[in-house]
Amino acid sequence: MKIRALFFLITILCFSCEVSKGPISRIYTTSPYPPLSELPMKDDVYADQTYSRLKPSYSFLDEVDLFTFSYEVEGHIVLGYGARPKGQSRLPTIIYSRGGTYENGRWNYGTAAVRLGELAARGYTVLTYEYGQSINDVAADEMGGYDTIYLSTLIELAGQVPGADRKKIGLYGWSRGGMMTFQALREEFPQVKAAVVGGAPTNFRALLEDRPLFDPIFQKMIPGYAENREEELSHRSAVDFVGELPEDVPILILHGEADNKVRVEQAQELAALLEEKSLPHQLLVYPGGDHGISGQRKDVLESADAWFRAYLK
Repeated sequence: MKIRALFFLITILCFSCEVSKGPISRIYTTSPYPPLSELPMKDDVYADQTYSRLKPSYSFLDEVDLFTFSYEVEGHIVLGYGARPKGQSRLPTIIYSRGGTYENGRWNYGTAAVRLGELAARGYTVLTYEYGQSINDVAADEMGGYDTIYLSTLIELAGQVPGADRKKIGLYGWSRGGMMTFQALREEFPQVKAAVVGGAPTNFRALLEDRPLFDPIFQKMIPGYAENREEELSHRSAVDFVGELPEDVPILILHGEADNKVRVEQAQELAALLEEKSLPHQLLVYPGGDHGISGQRKDVLESADAWFRAYLK
């Protein structure tokens, strides 16, 4: 009930701001999280049913402030989640782009708290945003089309979030979010200093060959796909626009060797092209790792943190 009330409050706040259409607006008032003890994930993170003591592996949640925020993209009010260390002021900012399509993969309060909190506790303000859904209507989710403006707008507005450093921004994307990250990198934002991608599809022609089930999904999601299939696939394939990537943004590529959703050969192909162009990068392949490298999450977190610490701190 309180969660619904919070979303209702955000809605009222946003509509009271006299939304006008335009490519870039502003961050609206941030709102605090509901108590973690009221969320469905409470039994996973708390040590007992008094919900007063976190399990040791989730102790980082005691170290961070969690919040929600919203911002405007051409009249759409986009929802976001954020985390920052308690008692800290201006910190390097990481913008996380999640995986998934439509409702598949959408984050809730619990998922966002854990995924953002574990990184924020290491000394960052971490933000994420939702694709294809806003408070005042449902916007198009074009799997790397119109929805890319959600990320580019947040990059421009991130400095308005309390605790975020607008001049030191890192991009972190997983799976589909990795593709979104590459789309943003080709725009060459000077405030973006480093990027980490994991399990990212970087060759959509190869993705379709391996997983033909994506064809009807793309038919539904991508405008003009039926008429301009090759053009639309190329637009979303980083291997086709390596030459447009910035020369001064180092990219860490993480991939599971046993990934059965996006084959590791895609990461290896992209790394070879980056090497050919002398673009700064590193490829880490995790033996036996699945699409989310779920069995080695601690190592993944350590690698991402070390990368951002080297280039953002």
